[in-house]
Amino acid sequence: MKWRMGLGIAVGLLLPLLFLYVHSEVVRWRHWSQAGTLQGARVVPILERDERHALLTYGRTCHDEKDCDAPLACLNLFPSDEPVCVDSSCMTDLQCKQGFTCRTREALAQAAVVRRCVLIGSQQEGQPCFIGALRPETACAQGLFCGNGHCGRPCQLDMPSNCPEGFVCRAGLDGPSCHPFCKGGDCPTGQQCVSPGTDEARCMIVQGENCQRDPCAEGLECKVTSSPEKEAWSASMECLVSCDEKRACPEDSMCFLGGCRRRCGPEAKDVCGPRKRCVLFPVDKFWVCMSSSD
Repeated sequence: MKWRMGLGIAVGLLLPLLFLYVHSEVVRWRHWSQAGTLQGARVVPILERDERHALLTYGRTCHDEKDCDAPLACLNLFPSDEPVCVDSSCMTDLQCKQGFTCRTREALAQAAVVRRCVLIGSQQEGQPCFIGALRPETACAQGLFCGNGHCGRPCQLDMPSNCPEGFVCRAGLDGPSCHPFCKGGDCPTGQQCVSPGTDEARCMIVQGENCQRDPCAEGLECKVTSSPEKEAWSASMECLVSCDEKRACPEDSMCFLGGCRRRCGPEAKDVCGPRKRCVLFPVDKFWVCMSSSD
């Protein structure tokens, strides 16, 4: 009898909490579904299956919202995929399966926002992330938001002390969250403050010469490309000749990421020189010299 009485007490305590959670999710769903806009952007609704299939552009590749039938939006569902025309898949976490959470995604051309179920991962506060990550090691843990490529806890803009040291509270599509921030000499060992004095300043693993700190020679520009590591983002820095459609590169180079970079290949990796390595970009199927930490 005692265990039944204990079970009844436990259920009696848990039911109000469950009701409050479900009620809060319902209120959030009503807010999203009735508001129709978020910070001036159109919120794409959740469509029924027959509604999706009635739209000829649903699931097709797109470049901007004009390529999609209303009310669809053009979105990169995953980091390496081409953008496609989609609707929202959720408005609250209750509409996502276990291991996923509902987050707001910005469509191409910033014309609309889409609510999608995204993977809950293992990345902790301050570690790199992708909002449409396919693997747990590139997605944020439960309760964290992926903002500006980093996982961060929710915060309040009028209470900066909500964030730990080395972070700053910034607005986001799902509400404010803590973003890594540096001022110059406050980075962990092995990292440097990239873009100091700007809102984008953050500690990164610098590959190549830090041309933000030591300016490039005349006629060259400092080019920075970033990529995620496990604990932090890495920044590849190089002094290069700038290029675009009107400014061509020499025959032994190619225009890539705004700079003329030396061509190389599996049989010509030694042409890159010191502190550079020959890298294959499999999607576009070309080899090019990039900065290296070695």
